[in-house]
Amino acid sequence: MANPLRIRSRSVCGLAAFLLAGVVAGPLAAGPITIFSEGVGGFVSSLGIDPVVGTSFAALAVSAFALTTLDTGTRLGRYAFAELF
Repeated sequence: MANPLRIRSRSVCGLAAFLLAGVVAGPLAAGPITIFSEGVGGFVSSLGIDPVVGTSFAALAVSAFALTTLDTGTRLGRYAFAELF
């Protein structure tokens, strides 16, 4: 039979490791849009364009793509719903 104290200590140790990783990596973590935009900004800086301008335009392109995708999904949902009645 498994020792309940040993199982509990493993759970507490795992929870502590998870929380510590979140505290340490939390401020350093950036979202995927930020990572992509800064990568594009770094790339266009090699072409002679200011990295801030490149980052801004990349973020604008991502947000436009996201909004277009949401709009398309909404229109398709409305169309499918209209077909039911």
